[in-house]
Amino acid sequence: MADTVTTTYIYPPNWDGNPLDSPQWNLNPMKLIMNLTNYSDGSGESAVRKLILADLKSNNNAAITRTSITKIEYQLQGMGVKLEWDRDPNRLIALLNAGSDGGVSGVLHGPFVDYADTDGGTGDIVLTTLEHAQYDSYNITLHIKLKE
Repeated sequence: MADTVTTTYIYPPNWDGNPLDSPQWNLNPMKLIMNLTNYSDGSGESAVRKLILADLKSNNNAAITRTSITKIEYQLQGMGVKLEWDRDPNRLIALLNAGSDGGVSGVLHGPFVDYADTDGGTGDIVLTTLEHAQYDSYNITLHIKLKE
């Protein structure tokens, strides 16, 4: 079995992953809002790439090399979550803990900035679940700025 996970793009709406083909991309080409969910069967996630920078291009077709996160909204039930940038070594974005009562929700305001565009890795955003068990879950919304 495997956890049930989803990635939904809130902005641009219904984005297919290609900013050059999306008319909404022209409204704010360097902004991305994505929602991540997991309903766990107990197997969890380990360093799963949630945002792959190699798949992105700016309006002028330049490569996206790093990101900053302006806000993290989250709801956790049971498990914790570690968000990192894929660098050498990985750079911590945030450590979200479900708390002793088993559930928590909150908002973290950034900016959380990936300054490490020259020290290896891809800059992708990766997620690892912590202390996950069957029926645990997360719902996380990331407000991201893309940088060339």
